[in-house]
Amino acid sequence: MLNQCLYANTPQVDHYTKIELEVLNEHLRQARQTFNLCLIASCTFLCISTVGTLLILYGKTSEGTVITATGVFSTTFMIYMNRLSSYKMKEIIRTLEKLNRTRK
Repeated sequence: MLNQCLYANTPQVDHYTKIELEVLNEHLRQARQTFNLCLIASCTFLCISTVGTLLILYGKTSEGTVITATGVFSTTFMIYMNRLSSYKMKEIIRTLEKLNRTRK
């Protein structure tokens, strides 16, 4: 969709710009997939942390501690990856918009 919007503004696009747009669109697609994967993983690790917390509450301290720690560390890492992916998507979109403005 974004690709069609960029090409719709100018009837003739030089080959270099077309290749550059395709590369940027591919980066954007990968960043979106990374964002979605991180979101799913974060939810999964949040559930693992909840199970660990419940184990601690029910008296299984050693198992609960290990599971909770694993879930918390994993969730923290996924939040970092999610932010990085979100930043990358915004950066790519800004680059595409800038490229689109220079072509007009």
